[in-house]
Amino acid sequence: MTYVPKTVKLQAVEEELVARDVAHQMLKDNLVKGRDRMKKFADLHITERDFAVGDRVFLHIGKPLQVGDYTNSHPFFYSP
Repeated sequence: MTYVPKTVKLQAVEEELVARDVAHQMLKDNLVKGRDRMKKFADLHITERDFAVGDRVFLHIGKPLQVGDYTNSHPFFYSP
C-alpha cells in the first residue's frame, strides 16, 4: 500500500511516509534485479529438449519432502 501525498497534517509524518515509500520501492527494485540475475544464470544451464511419443526417457525422482514432524505419507506430484 503506497502513501497518498498531502493526506497527513503533520509535515514530519509526511516526510517519514514518503521516505518509507522510497525505501520500499528501492527494495522492490533490488529484488527484481536479483531475481532477474539469478534467472539469467540458471537459464544458461537449460537446454531445449524435444520428445516424441514412444521415446524412452529417464525420469529422475528426487527424495520426497517431509511434511510435518515424522510423516512420510503425503501426495507427490512429479512434473514431466
